Amino acid sequence: MSQTIDGESVVFEAKLDARGAAKSVQMERYGNEGRKDWGTTPYGFTVEAEKAFGDYTIPTKFRGGWWFGTSRFVEGDASDYEIVDARYG
Repeated sequence: MSQTIDGESVVFEAKLDARGAAKSVQMERYGNEGRKDWGTTPYGFTVEAEKAFGDYTIPTKFRGGWWFGTSRFVEGDASDYEIVDARYG
């Protein structure tokens, strides 16, 4: 899949389970984390939980970061993200 962000096409891979729920997302992200220069670097996260808000169920807990999906990814250095509320209008 791809998404255009600021005029750039960003290709990403989303892994889904049998019922269509997101399990992980991986992409190349521009940055200099763990590099000597700036460039595209693997980035991604796994989905650890989901929650219903009204009629919608969305991923709410994520864990990942730079070099996701490679041997350079260090689980102990991963970032944790959590969505605690969502409203749809």
